[in-house]
Amino acid sequence: MRQAINSRGLISFLVFGGFLVMTLTGLVLYVVPPGRVANWIDWALLGLSKEQWADIHITFSLLFVIAGIVHLFFNWKPFLHYLGTRLLGHFQMRWEGVATLAILILMVAGTLAPWPPFTQILAFNEVLRNSWSTGADAEPPFGHAEEVTLQSLADKMRFDAQEALDALRDAGLHAEGKSSSVRQIADANKRSPSQIYAVIAAKARKGGQAGGPTDMTAQDIDAKFAGTGMGRKTVAQAAADAGVSANLAINRLTAAGFQALPDERLKDIAARHEGKEAMDLFKIMVAAKP
Repeated sequence: MRQAINSRGLISFLVFGGFLVMTLTGLVLYVVPPGRVANWIDWALLGLSKEQWADIHITFSLLFVIAGIVHLFFNWKPFLHYLGTRLLGHFQMRWEGVATLAILILMVAGTLAPWPPFTQILAFNEVLRNSWSTGADAEPPFGHAEEVTLQSLADKMRFDAQEALDALRDAGLHAEGKSSSVRQIADANKRSPSQIYAVIAAKARKGGQAGGPTDMTAQDIDAKFAGTGMGRKTVAQAAADAGVSANLAINRLTAAGFQALPDERLKDIAARHEGKEAMDLFKIMVAAKP
């Protein structure tokens, strides 16, 4: 005769299993590239995209919470005993409970403040995430570039849409027309959006069509670079994106009243000046036209 399932044992295994999966997905999400990069290069680990890892993390977090609540229900009396004891008719927390509460409050406060070592943990997370953006192909030309149509991409980047379409077809890639999005073209050819754009950009550079940041107005800069994580880039990295030397960029910032070093992030410089944002500094660096 089959033995009945032990509900307490089942819940304990669910809590343990949820913890294991959450640990794995949490570690993966700690090192994944930013969304703009992940979507642009079709980042995946063990065959799963960033969104799929996040989805698994969410569902198993829910499982862990539900199983944890049931586990607490089954073990309520022992939990209260660990938390505190009754002394002369009054509930008195044990030192273990006080220490746990203090640690939890400290972690929340330390993360928001932020205080060491939480700052180092978060900074290392940012270093790992940004380490994926080592090449020009890893960064989209502007935020959510994979979602726009070929025509919209051409308008933003100032090259001929028909020539871009011809370049894709000459490279043996299938593209229905200028109304197709970069993502649709990439999926149809089993390529990443960055690979599709590389073909287009090569053609545009060869024809001398694509305008660089130094040729753009402030509005063009916003359209092209908004959502690309400019604030997380150092002055040297942003200068490279702008096609100017780091020294020239720093001289322009200094002339505008901003003290900056090559390895300083734009958002850190902007934070020292009320009302300024990283994109404002980038426009100064590239001498964007009004």
